[in-house]
Amino acid sequence: MKHLENNLEHMNTLLLFSLEVEQIYFKVLATIKVDNLEVILKEAIASNRKFNTALKAEIVKFGGTPASYRKQNIKLNATHFRFKRALNNIEDSSYVIIELCKIKELNIKACNALLQERHLPLSVCKLLIAQKDDIQASIGVIKTRGELVA
Repeated sequence: MKHLENNLEHMNTLLLFSLEVEQIYFKVLATIKVDNLEVILKEAIASNRKFNTALKAEIVKFGGTPASYRKQNIKLNATHFRFKRALNNIEDSSYVIIELCKIKELNIKACNALLQERHLPLSVCKLLIAQKDDIQASIGVIKTRGELVA
């Protein structure tokens, strides 16, 4: 029972992280004017929302209450500020691409951290592995599209 409570807490932490990432994507999308980057961000938002919905369902499935968005993650706030700087120099879209990939890599690290928890339900493990694979694939696509934009 104690492992389940601990796992639910960590799942909610990952959910909050993912919701913060989504907010960053929306803020960048509202500022950006490059069509190819808009497409990349819209795809990232759609993928993130799908994961958030699935993670919330897993939290509920195991008797927890999904956390709601609150702005507290200092590491992501620093990333958001780097994004703002990148947007001030939008002519260098490669910088925006680099920052987007960094956020995605932070997301992979967050999934890995949860995967290391003891007694994590198999369905959650499968969800996290699928999310990591999706993020890794999207990083490759983003870098390829970014080279085309730059």
